[in-house]
Amino acid sequence: MSETEIVSFVLRFTGRRDALESPLRVSCGLIRHVQRGEEIRFTHIKDMLEFLSRYMDLSQMEKETLSIGG
Repeated sequence: MSETEIVSFVLRFTGRRDALESPLRVSCGLIRHVQRGEEIRFTHIKDMLEFLSRYMDLSQMEKETLSIGG
């Protein structure tokens, strides 16, 4: 039996609202790997996903998500 590993991240988005009723317009974000304390700032989601892929197998997660949604 394999042991379950927990990987934790803090994800923050920053941006602004043009009006109180409008959604947040994201301009950038920050992602931190909690266990190692490493973090990056990003302006593109692909950079965030690249950071995540250092610690997780995202291809397996994508397969599981597709099987649930499809």
